[in-house]
Amino acid sequence: LVISKGSLVWQGSIQQLKAMGREDEPIESVVARLMTELK
Repeated sequence: LVISKGSLVWQGSIQQLKAMGREDEPIESVVARLMTELK
């Protein structure tokens, strides 16, 4: 899975992405956080 905003923001598996979230946090929220926090 690759998350990109003009350049690579994050790359990994869906399991890694889920692990980055809080217990009941939707994947969409994790992705949104990555898009705004990481540059």
